[in-house]
Amino acid sequence: FTVGELFDGVRASVAPLATERNVRLEVDARAVEVQLDGDPAQLRHALTAVVRNAIEAAGGGWVRLECDAPEGG
Repeated sequence: FTVGELFDGVRASVAPLATERNVRLEVDARAVEVQLDGDPAQLRHALTAVVRNAIEAAGGGWVRLECDAPEGG
């Protein structure tokens, strides 16, 4: 699976909370095609928890989710 697929799943999970808390959720898609190894459900669950905590702490600001990878890696 890809970073883009992971980010899409996380965004879908936290979008209602972000809207409710008046927090802008930004997603940087530079590394969207990077392939990930691991359990997609566990990675999505862990990242969703981190982003959810960030939204709750943002207090009406913004949360940015991004992934960057070195060229060729």
